[in-house]
Amino acid sequence: MKNIVLSIVLFVYCLPMYALQDQGSLTGRIISEGSRESIPSANVYFRGAHIGASTNAEGYYHIDRIPQGTYSIIVSAIGYSTIYDEIVINEGENKSKTFILRETVYHLNQVTVTATRERSLISEVPATVDIISARDLRVNNVQNISEALQRIPGVTIRNYGGFGDMKTVSIRGSSSGQVLILLDGQRLNNAQSGEVDLSTIPLEGVERIEVVRGSASAIYGADAVGGVINIITKSGDVTDRHTLNAGGSLLTGSFGSFGASLNGGYTGEKIFSLVSYKHLACSNSYKYTTPGGDRETRKNADYSSHEFFGKGTWKIREGMMSRSLSLSGTIFTSEAGNPGTTFQPNATARKKNENQSFNVVYDQKLFNQFNSIRIQGYLHNGDFWYSDPDAYVPSDTYSNNIARGGEIQNRTVFSTWNVLTSGYSFRYENFSGTALNNKPSRTTHSLYLQNEIERNFAHGQVIKKIVAMPSVRYDDFSDFGSQWSPKFGLVLSSDYYTQFSIKGNVGQSYRAPTFNDLYWPRDNFTVGNPELKPENSTDYDFGLMVQDSRLGELALGFTYFSNKIEDLIIWQMGASGLWSPFNIGKASISGMEMNAGFSLWKDVARVSWNYTYLNPRNKSPRLNEYNKILPYRSRHTHNASLHLTGYGLNGIVHVTHTGKRYSTTANTKSLPAHETLDFLLSYRIPFSFASVDATFELKNMTGSNYEIMEGFPMPGREVRISLNVAFWRSTSTKENNN
Repeated sequence: MKNIVLSIVLFVYCLPMYALQDQGSLTGRIISEGSRESIPSANVYFRGAHIGASTNAEGYYHIDRIPQGTYSIIVSAIGYSTIYDEIVINEGENKSKTFILRETVYHLNQVTVTATRERSLISEVPATVDIISARDLRVNNVQNISEALQRIPGVTIRNYGGFGDMKTVSIRGSSSGQVLILLDGQRLNNAQSGEVDLSTIPLEGVERIEVVRGSASAIYGADAVGGVINIITKSGDVTDRHTLNAGGSLLTGSFGSFGASLNGGYTGEKIFSLVSYKHLACSNSYKYTTPGGDRETRKNADYSSHEFFGKGTWKIREGMMSRSLSLSGTIFTSEAGNPGTTFQPNATARKKNENQSFNVVYDQKLFNQFNSIRIQGYLHNGDFWYSDPDAYVPSDTYSNNIARGGEIQNRTVFSTWNVLTSGYSFRYENFSGTALNNKPSRTTHSLYLQNEIERNFAHGQVIKKIVAMPSVRYDDFSDFGSQWSPKFGLVLSSDYYTQFSIKGNVGQSYRAPTFNDLYWPRDNFTVGNPELKPENSTDYDFGLMVQDSRLGELALGFTYFSNKIEDLIIWQMGASGLWSPFNIGKASISGMEMNAGFSLWKDVARVSWNYTYLNPRNKSPRLNEYNKILPYRSRHTHNASLHLTGYGLNGIVHVTHTGKRYSTTANTKSLPAHETLDFLLSYRIPFSFASVDATFELKNMTGSNYEIMEGFPMPGREVRISLNVAFWRSTSTKENNN
């Protein structure tokens, strides 16, 4: 509370710097150079001011409350070249400008909001960030969140089979509970298990996915030991252009796959709205090889899901304060079989998920675009049913996890070199059901503070900017105490066409003990431990990123990271003869990430590659496990892609190599290395008011027989065919001047 009061006092003290300045606005359109098509979801970003806007479905943008002055701006969109320009905003001037972008197969220096909680360039934040855009999701024919993440360096998807089977994520060798999953900035990790099944997260309405690799508890709290994945839904900045849009898709493929979706929306001067629905189903009846060498068909693996998404934003740009109110909600339901493992198949077990998420955000600009306050409230409800009537001990369990809370965040610009972000959050979680005997609950109060201090240098010098970013967060939990999480990041960056960044971070993070760890009911074999402490980690990383838009859209990157984790929660037999969790585990995880990309033949072809080396060592005191490789961590992972584009066609070839992984803590058993080869070909037919995309995809072309998790075979060769249609129509004759 003291930090919040101090932030408000400092904000009021510094307010006159900007309140006395006359303001202007910038509006316009962003279109493609060749086709003259509008470019939706393009970004106009004011460098150094951390403000900007995105275009609507017809490519129009609007930014107001801009103090007079000269600004360096960056105009970018996924799949297009980047424009660097300088804009002069005079007193009370309403400027209009159209930008024309050249289509390419790669994009440099995107804008992130997850790394600092505000708009920032990737090259100017200390964290290592990857962004998956809505265009990436469409071009790669992505059907779920796990498919979107699977080729990012340092990221491992722990996949238990086909559609509907459990999918969790690891970043830089972390456990799945040590990766924080966010939906529009709010955590999806529930208090019962701490994990998130990616197959239960709706893909409808997603604008982009941001992946921050490395610890982030200093700004996001518990469970961000390995990193953060933020799934951001469509927002559609309102503009002076009124636009109606609609679309739909169909998918069919191997193993009885079928999908269909519908969406529609409206954007106007004060209102943005979007609704969508998607259905996905699959029999998953693919062939696999049993441990005895026989070929069998996967049974009881069927899957069916329904996804609903809706969002509405009301925005007012009047007087000295710009404000907006946004309401959004998602509903996801799925039913699936639980086929078991290859060595113990299950023909009768079933599972069912029902998840609902509701979010309200009030955002207000104070006097200009720089200073703001953001108030958010949310509710997440998750229901899970599991039944296995033929088990040795028949089971029929139900779990309900509810999380509700809110957050207040303030952004204060003291000067051109000092930006403060501070906030307070409250979260209440409770569990009910049959999996635990009692109904545990948890209340969390949090305060966080992040200061961005930057120094700009004159043109002609190699280093153009230095950014230092200290941050700290305090979390107070009702069931296991409080936790401090400090972090310090530093980045040195260049400017404009040839960009490079030297980055470094050091910080502390933690994972909270789950309700299962604390309150597991006592039986003849197990019991929880209410005395558990959080898992704690200290990590650091440093790296180099080089990008050049003139040299074939060149992109090079290297990062070294190290993470020491203590008080790991491990289940073992206690003095009572029962298995219980204890804070006795330790781990040391280090490694490096490398990536390279280069465009050929004037953006006709793009070659990219990334490599992750991992050295994940178990430092727990057990003699047969000490210094062994942690299970299910590949020491060597390669991803390579060739992307060809032209005349409306997109062809993509992906190759992945995953090294040997041990499946036991003593390293006595392992899964062999494997390779997968995927091919995709799509064709887009553009119209002045619509676009049609047809896609053919061949996954696992060579029919590799492999497992990511022991006993859970992955599908063989798979074909997918899809058709996507999008329409838009302007309801206004008002035009912007060039």
